Amino acid sequence: MTIDNVVTGDVMAASQSLFYSTSSCGALPGSNIFVHGQTVGFSPLAGTSINSGNAVNCRDWTYENANNGGSGNNSVGYWGNIFGAYSGCDLGITLTGYDVQTTEVLTSGGNDANGPAGEQMIGHVFRRPQALVTGTGGGSLAAGTYYFKVTVVDVAGRESAPSPEISQTVGVSSSISLSATTGIFFPASCNFYFGTSAGSEPNYFNSTAVSNGTCTQTLATIAGALVGAGSTPRPVGNAMRSWLTEENNAGSCLFCGFGGGLGSGFLGFNLTAAQFTAPPSGVQFPFNGGVHSYKFYSASETSAPSGISGIDELWADATAHRWKKIENNGAALTVGSADSSACAYQGPASPVTGTGAAAVYYTCTLPAGVMGAGQGIIVTVLAKHTTGTAAVSYTLSFGGTSTTAALPGGAANQLERITYLVMNNPGSTSAQTISTVGQDSNGGTNSVKLDTSAVNTASAVTINLQFSVANTDAITPEMFLVELKQ
Repeated sequence: MTIDNVVTGDVMAASQSLFYSTSSCGALPGSNIFVHGQTVGFSPLAGTSINSGNAVNCRDWTYENANNGGSGNNSVGYWGNIFGAYSGCDLGITLTGYDVQTTEVLTSGGNDANGPAGEQMIGHVFRRPQALVTGTGGGSLAAGTYYFKVTVVDVAGRESAPSPEISQTVGVSSSISLSATTGIFFPASCNFYFGTSAGSEPNYFNSTAVSNGTCTQTLATIAGALVGAGSTPRPVGNAMRSWLTEENNAGSCLFCGFGGGLGSGFLGFNLTAAQFTAPPSGVQFPFNGGVHSYKFYSASETSAPSGISGIDELWADATAHRWKKIENNGAALTVGSADSSACAYQGPASPVTGTGAAAVYYTCTLPAGVMGAGQGIIVTVLAKHTTGTAAVSYTLSFGGTSTTAALPGGAANQLERITYLVMNNPGSTSAQTISTVGQDSNGGTNSVKLDTSAVNTASAVTINLQFSVANTDAITPEMFLVELKQ
């Protein structure tokens, strides 16, 4: 049967049903019913003059629900809802329109006893009951703080995921009244799990005191509570819930917003320190600090983890202020391309007059830990002899250790290009070998030098480019670049 656009019923009647039955066994709404358009004026779809206590079976019904949502009973997804009123159908009906609802697999239901007890409906996975302490009173509870989680159970024995944890502190000889509400399905009963430690609810009482989707229970004694194996709340669909909704697990969720969970970004993968240094096997995402998924990747800086055999690690290092990595329990290496800058590039500067002693014309500070064992830097510098014709000596001071001078012949406007290669010795971060190659534009001569130093690159290192000439002469710094060599 198809019913189209039933706009209103008898306006004088307080409540009317689209189908009404006087059968002694309860409502018999029939099957293969299709209702299209509005049914304003008809509160339930199916009604009966005799309430037998049996579920009303509306199997093979399809109803185009005109409800547009709202608060309370008008919420989209509220089972059996037609503009805030009970539809009169308990089993089988499929409602389409603003949302889609079915009793077996999709978002609503819970009244259908024909499914197996272990069957998980998506409604159970995504929506958990909300628990509330409604009051305290006299009883036999010992003084202390009691922690609670609540699950709802449908007539087929299918248990929902647990509610968020709540707690209540009471004095001696007390009781605690609780309620739990779910908007997905009308439960047959609720399990009220409790304990005296946060995150641990190893005991429970089952309550069949249910009215319009709300369960109630008063905990006045712990005697008779179910304990032991299987007594803790079952994390139904926990992995899916924790990834998809902050409401279900704010500490680990895909959509934890800024400050909404432990993550600092739109994705909130968060491992403990123990998990980060010893992650479980398989494909893992050991991010600690958040992932920004639009155009870049970022992470909060942290100290270096321990190396792990067979595991490659990547982190933002709080000492070097660089990305670093450890591969297969190897050395900690700075992550960088061949032309990655260790110091900010410096261009042309004002002329500097000689003093007859070593004077600095470029300087920078190498961050701590940037040069790992067997790693180094390439320093390229260009200066112009713009005043005078005396011979100029050029040196590099690496952490206070100066190299052998490069000595081009004196000439006006002579360019000197010098490349310093500073490498930590293999297995060491405090012993270096330094090569110097100088080239001048006047005589076309080269100057090649070899030096050593013993500077601790685990700490910050000051790099000074120096020159020495009489005060009759001056040079003009032109270019200064420090690159990582790995």
